[in-house]
This record gives sequence, C-alpha cells and structure tokens, in this order.
Amino acid sequence: MIEPLRRVELAVTSLSEDLGDVSSLPAIHGELVRVNETMTAVLEALQGLRHDLGESATADGRETGKKRRGAGAAR
Repeated sequence: MIEPLRRVELAVTSLSEDLGDVSSLPAIHGELVRVNETMTAVLEALQGLRHDLGESATADGRETGKKRRGAGAAR
C-alpha cells in the first residue's frame, strides 16, 4: 500500500522539478504527502487489528480444543 503512494509522490516531485515553478504542483505534492501519511496510519491500524484477531483466534482455538477433548473423554 505504501510503496505505490511513494512512487506517485516521487513522480509528482520529479515532474515538478522538470516543469519548473508550476503553482499547482506543490499543492498536489503536499496533498499526496498527507494522503501517504493517512494511508500509513490506516495500514498500521489494520496490522494491529490483524494481530489482535490472530491472538483472539488462537485463544478461541485453545478453548475449543479443550471442549473437544473433554467431550471425547466423556464417551
């Protein structure tokens, strides 16, 4: 997610340098920087959720395994 945004940011910066002083390009670059920062925050939040859900699934699996073993022993 982050790499494509960085490539776009670098491309806009490169175009800005190639074209000279074009008034709208710095504003576009600034907006892309803000979008990149926002996407980084979203990515970090998603990774945190994935981590939390992974821990939750592992804990649920352990509890389910205990129930199965307990049910099997009763037979």
